Formats: sequence, C-alpha cells, structure tokens
Amino acid sequence: MELVHYSGQSWWVARVYNTSGSPTDVAQINDSNARIYRAMDYSEEGYTEATDPHLPMAFYHWNPEYMSWGSGFQQWPSSSVVGRNNLFTSPSGICPTLYAANVLSSGPPPYWLAASSGGNICGLNPMF
Repeated sequence: MELVHYSGQSWWVARVYNTSGSPTDVAQINDSNARIYRAMDYSEEGYTEATDPHLPMAFYHWNPEYMSWGSGFQQWPSSSVVGRNNLFTSPSGICPTLYAANVLSSGPPPYWLAASSGGNICGLNPMF
C-alpha cells in the first residue's frame, strides 16, 4: 500500500498492490498539503453470515519507507514514543487465537506479519 502526492496536485492517491506487484488506485484524498503527519493501516473482516466465519487474512509489512523529494526514499523512523509505530488488535479477545502478529526479523529492514494464524504478538510498541 502507498499514499502518493505529486507536486502541483491538490489530492493524494491511496494505492494498493496485489501479490504480483500490480497497483490499483482505491481512493483519492482531496488535500493539497504535501506532508503527511499520520498514516494508519487497518484490516477488517466483513461477512453476511449470522456468526463470524473467521475468514483467513494475512498482511506482510516490509521495510516501510517514505519519499523525501530530492533525497529519495527514506526508512520510516523507529520510535520508542508511545503512540507511534504500534500494532493493536481489536477486540483484544481475538488475539492470539484468531489474529496476531509475528516479527519476522530483528534487524533491518523491518518485516512483520499480521495474520489470522502464525503469530503470537497481540500488541507491540515500538514496532521496530
């Protein structure tokens, strides 16, 4: 996933990549500000059944970066400040039996998995 703002535009584009690396623009955010102060990534299971079918899902997060025009891509800063680079599961009762995370490497670049199986981490700060 990426958020993109090009010079001279008065909007941002939210872009999602599939497993083959092909992008799809999924939203336009009308804001001319060229700086982002907070980014959040949510996943949610939707269903029409009477009870939750607990559909499997997995999101691999690897090496988050941001573009600094003129300097290129920069590593997203790690943070020990509460409220930055966090992982939360909600409601808390779904973790770790139905949903959890797993840090897949301890050194750079940061790499973690948030999924319906394979993890045991319910909350994390700092993320890396």
